[in-house]
Amino acid sequence: RPTFTWTAVTGAEYYELQLFNVTDDVALPTVTNIRTNSYVPTTSLSVGRFRVIVTAFNASNESSFASQPRFFNLAPRPVVVNPFGRLDDATPTFAWQPVLGADKYELTVKRDFGNFGVVYRQIGLPGNLTQHTMLTALPLGRYTYEVRALNDAAIAGQAGAYSSISLVTTFTSAQSPVITGPASTTFLPRPVFTWTNPPLSPASSVSDIRISIKEGASYRVVVSRQVTGTSFTPTSDLGIGSYKVEVRTYSSVDSATVSEWSVARNFRVTTAPTLIGPSGRVADATPTLNWAGVLGGQTYQVEIFSLSRNVVAYMATGINALNFTVPADLPIGQYQFKVRALSAFGELSDWSPSMNFQIVAAPILLGPASSTFNRTPSFAWNDMAGIVGGTSYDFSLDFIPAAGQSDVIYSVVSTTNTDYTIARTLPLGLYQAKVRARSADTLGDYSSILEFYVGGNPVVNAIGSTTDNTPTITWRPVDGAAGYSIFIALETGPVVAVVEQSGIGSTSFTVPTTLAKGGYRVWVRAVNSSNGALSGPMLSDAPSITFTIVDASDVQTKDAGSRYTLTSDSLNMSDFVSESTISMLPSFVSGSPQALVVIAAQSVDAELQIEAVDASAVATEATEQNAQLTPQTDEVLAAWDQQKWWDSANATPVAVVVPATAVAAVENVETKSSTGLLGSLMALAPWALLRRRKDDSST
Repeated sequence: RPTFTWTAVTGAEYYELQLFNVTDDVALPTVTNIRTNSYVPTTSLSVGRFRVIVTAFNASNESSFASQPRFFNLAPRPVVVNPFGRLDDATPTFAWQPVLGADKYELTVKRDFGNFGVVYRQIGLPGNLTQHTMLTALPLGRYTYEVRALNDAAIAGQAGAYSSISLVTTFTSAQSPVITGPASTTFLPRPVFTWTNPPLSPASSVSDIRISIKEGASYRVVVSRQVTGTSFTPTSDLGIGSYKVEVRTYSSVDSATVSEWSVARNFRVTTAPTLIGPSGRVADATPTLNWAGVLGGQTYQVEIFSLSRNVVAYMATGINALNFTVPADLPIGQYQFKVRALSAFGELSDWSPSMNFQIVAAPILLGPASSTFNRTPSFAWNDMAGIVGGTSYDFSLDFIPAAGQSDVIYSVVSTTNTDYTIARTLPLGLYQAKVRARSADTLGDYSSILEFYVGGNPVVNAIGSTTDNTPTITWRPVDGAAGYSIFIALETGPVVAVVEQSGIGSTSFTVPTTLAKGGYRVWVRAVNSSNGALSGPMLSDAPSITFTIVDASDVQTKDAGSRYTLTSDSLNMSDFVSESTISMLPSFVSGSPQALVVIAAQSVDAELQIEAVDASAVATEATEQNAQLTPQTDEVLAAWDQQKWWDSANATPVAVVVPATAVAAVENVETKSSTGLLGSLMALAPWALLRRRKDDSST
């Protein structure tokens, strides 16, 4: 809308203005009644070449001559709309406001760096369009662009009219790279990040990478690096959690330009823990599961699945360690477990690959003590079925014969009970019991062997060598025992009671008198509480244990005249008969209880030779069972060892007889005071009577 002005004409009342569009060969409507010497069009004129003429009129409407025509070009400046500033676009769209009368537009894009040359030009853009998107990409860099309009001439051969050029407008092509990896979920603690560079940026371009972890509602940068190329692998592990990664690239042609940050790529690191164990057969019903931790894992979750029963056997959460011990027994069977981590911000890792294991834990078997009088013993074991059930048991009882070979004589397979009582009467002897659990797919381990003796023979604890001259003998309890008796003899020489005690109510006995240095044999027997019968072993059997006293003061010396020396008060000696040989065994009326007799020999005379009672002179035991059940009497004790007391080829077997008066004396003495009684009797007897001449035929 240009302003037209002219010189005033004297007497002019008003003016008329005529415009002619030379370019379009069109006359515009005449503007009349102009009262001043200037005029501004009320509507916009199109781009083009114009001719203008002004005529003056007086009050009588008489006109002057028309002015000389004036030609001018109307070249309005196009107004661009975009782009401006930094563009995350290598092929921007240029837009401008329309120019009236424009038949075409021209667009020119130039570098704003280097040689400032033209990088893109489009002419003849349709006049009915006011925008254009570049057909080729721009490298990262700074640019300018300009637009002008063209009105084609209506008459052929004439030049068209151009508008002014738009203001030079700058922008920056800063298209960001495009991230292509990692995937939205990754199990790698060091994932590989990849991207494509902006258009026309070589693969060797330098880029910034920024990795941030989400913490609550905000992000914290954990990795910031400048790298060359289009990939990056962290040098340290990323913990489990949610992340975003961003990349920007530097221009290879315009050092002052760097791209926009890429669109952030969100991803989750769900690195699963690495399982360590257990695997295979596991003998512990409450196994400890172990795994390697993952970065960012604050607590862990464990799931144990029973493959045997197709159920989740156990689930635990909130574990703040790298191991977990199952708090309740798992039934035998096949299992698998897996672990996942939980971060402080609630991010879960992936489940680890499962690891399989098999529970084969053995039951805990309870039963008789090491020895028992009960010939139909009962057994029990812990319930290993748990809450998932499906467990049965194999119970086995083995007899151990003297040769040491195991013969299975009784077994129960696949009972669902957790106890069992032997239904048949067991023969006397040594047994071993064991039990194992089984499921449909698993055979468990056998329990520890429970060894016991049917018949009540006590198991005596070994002593070995000792410096204790009054050692304490201990043994394991016997089921059904009312008490115990003990017999101690020298290891070498005659089987003569050095110490003998019955009626022991505990499972230990301390020798009440000082023993000399040397080896000793010990037999311990139990008393059946139901019938008073004594268990084995017999003196003819191997002793329960042997022991040796070392470095003890010599109580038995060779300077004592090879005599047994005992003491007794005169009351107990009043009825002593000296012409009878004195029994080396305790003297009792048949069927009477035993009393303590302790014999302390100062030395053993090498010339003194004593032989055992002739086996033909003593009634033998009818059967092993009768021997076990026969109450101990002096007749029985006299046949315990059935071997020579003195080893002399010239010796004659001597029957050992105790006078009735001596028996009475023994019966009147309490256990605690009878230690030296038999020795006292021997001390009062003539020593010659203790030896038998070869020609003496008396008994």
